[in-house]
Amino acid sequence: GGRIDKISQPNKSTIVLSIRQPGQNFYLQISTSNPNSAAFLIKNPIENPAEPPIFCMVLRKQIENGKIGSIRQNGRDRLIFIDIDTIGAGGMISTKTLACEFMGKYSNIILIEEGLILDALKKIGSHQSRVRMILPGHQYQLPPANPKIDLNSSNWFEELSNQTSESTLQKFLIDHIAGFGTPSAIEVCRIAELDPNSKLFERDLPTIKIALEKYRDRIETIDLDSLFDWAKFFYTPPEPPERDQFSKIIRREISRCKNKIVKLEKELESAENSEIWKIKADNLLTYQNQFKNRVDRSVTVQNIYDGKPIEIFLDQRLTI
Repeated sequence: GGRIDKISQPNKSTIVLSIRQPGQNFYLQISTSNPNSAAFLIKNPIENPAEPPIFCMVLRKQIENGKIGSIRQNGRDRLIFIDIDTIGAGGMISTKTLACEFMGKYSNIILIEEGLILDALKKIGSHQSRVRMILPGHQYQLPPANPKIDLNSSNWFEELSNQTSESTLQKFLIDHIAGFGTPSAIEVCRIAELDPNSKLFERDLPTIKIALEKYRDRIETIDLDSLFDWAKFFYTPPEPPERDQFSKIIRREISRCKNKIVKLEKELESAENSEIWKIKADNLLTYQNQFKNRVDRSVTVQNIYDGKPIEIFLDQRLTI
C-alpha cells in the first residue's frame, strides 16, 4: 500500500526505496552484496553518490511514484517479488515487478513488466551463463529449480527416506530440506540429540522425522514481527567449553573497544584544535621556500590572515 517516493543507489550492490504512507515513511534497503544479500528496513537513508548509476535512473523513470500492490515470496526460495502499480500512457495502470533474488554471488535485482526484463542490476549475457540470460528485452525466467523437500508436503518423509548421502547429517539436511541453512540443520540435530557432524544412518531416520516435525511446528508459532521470538527459536545453550571460548572472545573484544575509545578520544581532542593547525599549515605552505628542511625547531612568520607574528614548531624528522 505504500507509495515509492524516492529511489537511490548508494553503491553498486544496493538500492533503497523511500516508501511513503499516511503519517509515516519507510526506507527499504535491498542489497545483493555477497554473502549478506537481503531486504530489510533501515531507520535513515544512506548517503548517495552525486551522479546516480544508470540502473537507479531506470528505476526512477519506471517505478518512482508507483504504489506497492503486493510483496510475495517464491515458495521457500530466497526470492521475493515486489509488484508496483504505476500510471502509464493514457492514464492506464500498469504493473511492474521488482524481482529480488538473494542467492549469494548470484544475487540480483531485476525489473520486469509482463514477463519481460526491463533492466537488471547485474546483466548476464550468454558468455557468462548458458542457462539463464538476464538482459533487457529477454523473457524473465526463475532461477534453476532446486528440487528440495518441502516439510509441508504430504509425502515429505517418504521423499527424504529415498535420499542417499555419504555426507554429514548437517549437510544432508541442508542439501535436501527446502529453506534449510546451517542454523536450522544444527537446531534439528540438537532436538534429535544427534551429532551434526556424524554420518547419516538409516536407523536415525525415525528420530530425525520427529525432530523435523517439532521444528516445523515451532516455525508455525513464531511471531514474525518479534525479534525475541526469533532469538528464542534459534538459541541453543552452549556447552561449558564453548562458554569459556565465547567468554574469552567477548573479553578480548571489550578490551579492544576500550583501547579504541581512548585512541578516538585523543584524536577528537586533537581535532578540536584543527583550525589552529590549519592556520599554521597555510602559513608554512606560503613561506616554505624561505626555510631549509630539518634545520629549525621552529619558525616565526607574519600570519597571512591577520598580519601578526606566529610561531610554528617543526618536527625536524620531516620536511617543511
